[in-house]
Amino acid sequence: MWILHWILVTAAVGSALGSRRLEAILQSLDSSAHAAYRIVRPQLVDDAGHVVSGIRGRRSAEDRLHYQLPLPHGPAVHVTLEPNRRLIGPGFAIERWGNDSKASVQTPNCFFLGSVRNVTGRSTVALSTCSGLRGMVRLEDEDYLVEPLEGGGEDRAHVVYRRSALRRGSSLCATKDSSWERTRKGTQRKKRSVSRERNVETLVVADSTMVEYYSNEDIETYLLTVLNMVSSLYHDASIGNAINVVLVRMIILDKSKELEINASSADSALKSFCRWQRFVNPLDENHPNHHDVAILITRYKMCIRNGEPCNTLGLAEVAGMCQPQRSCNVNEDSGLTLAYTIAHELGHNFGMSHDGPQNGCQHVPGERQHVMAPQLSADTSPVVWSDCSREEITRFLDRDWGRCLDDEPQSHYAFPQLPPGAMYDAHH
Repeated sequence: MWILHWILVTAAVGSALGSRRLEAILQSLDSSAHAAYRIVRPQLVDDAGHVVSGIRGRRSAEDRLHYQLPLPHGPAVHVTLEPNRRLIGPGFAIERWGNDSKASVQTPNCFFLGSVRNVTGRSTVALSTCSGLRGMVRLEDEDYLVEPLEGGGEDRAHVVYRRSALRRGSSLCATKDSSWERTRKGTQRKKRSVSRERNVETLVVADSTMVEYYSNEDIETYLLTVLNMVSSLYHDASIGNAINVVLVRMIILDKSKELEINASSADSALKSFCRWQRFVNPLDENHPNHHDVAILITRYKMCIRNGEPCNTLGLAEVAGMCQPQRSCNVNEDSGLTLAYTIAHELGHNFGMSHDGPQNGCQHVPGERQHVMAPQLSADTSPVVWSDCSREEITRFLDRDWGRCLDDEPQSHYAFPQLPPGAMYDAHH
C-alpha cells in the first residue's frame, strides 16, 4: 500500500506559477484572507515514509490510497481514499457532438471518496487522481480545494486553498421558492424513505463555451471530478437519505448550434435546455443511458431576466425530479466550486427550498453553512444540508415522487425486435 507524502515547495515552481489556472485561482482569492492558499508538491513514499524514486507504481481501482496533505495553515492531514464505485454507471458513455461526433465508453478509475484520519470531528474527501489530485477536503472547521498546476509530471506542484478565502460577489441562485406541493400529483401515502437507496441517473452536458474555455485541457475528467464532489455532498449524513449521484451519460457540445440558449435570460435558458434534454433522453428507462435528471454546465454569464444583473450561478425546476420535462437544471462554471452550485440546484429538483429566515434554517455565524442557502458566505464553516432540506427531500421521497430513482443503472440494452430493413438512430 502506497502513501503519497506532500512536501511544501520551498523553491519557486517555475512556469507553473504563471499558469492560467493558478492566476485564475489567485485572482479569485481575497487578498486579505489569512493563509488563503499554499503550494505543495507530491512525493511518492513507502509505508515507512521513504521516498520512492522512479515512475509511480501501477495501482488498480481496488486500492485504498493514503495522502499526507499540508493545508494552508496548521499541521498536515492524513487522507484515506477508496474508489467511488457508485459515480459512473456500468453503461456510461461520453459523446462529442459536432463536426467529428464520436462516442467513448472508456473512463479512468481515478475518482475517490474518503475521510481524514488525524483530525477531530467529521471529515469527508472527494478527490480525483487522474492527473495529479483535484477535488475537496472537508473538515469540521473548513472546506479546502485542491488542484494540480499545469506542467510537470508525477511530481507537479499543486495548490491547496480555502473555500472561505474565495471572493464573494453578488452571484446567487435564481430559482424561486414556490408552493410546488400543490402542483405535484402523486400518492400521499407515507412510507419511510430514509433506509432505501436511491440512484439519480444523471446526464451532464457541457456546451460550446465550456469546450472553448477548456480547449487545451481534459474537460471530461474535469466534469467527472466535479460530479464526484457532488456525489460526496449527497453522501453527507446531514441529508438523511441514501442518495447516489450516478453518471450514465456525458455530452460535450463542440458547436453552439447543437443547443442554443439565451444567456440573457436564465429562465429562457432553463426552458430551452429542459426541452432539449427530454428530446435526447432514451424513452426506455431500461436503456443504460436513460437519465433521471439532466445538468447543463456553461461559461455564459446568465442573467435572471432580460435587462437584469447577470449574476446568476444556477437555476432549476423546483420539485421536477422524475418529471421528464422538468428534471433539469443549468449551472455557470466557476471552477471546483461548481460542485456546490450543482448540488444546490439538484436540491431544488428534489423539492428543497432556499434556507433563510422564511423557513427558520438561516445560517448562524460560526455554525455550519447550508447547501441550500441562496448564496454562500465567506464564513469558514463547511457546507452541510440543513434540517429543513433534510425534511423536504424526505417528504418528497416519502410521497413517492422520486420513484424513477428506485432502479439500478443498466450495463446493456436489449434492443426491441424491428422489421427487416429498419434502422436504429442515435436516440435508440
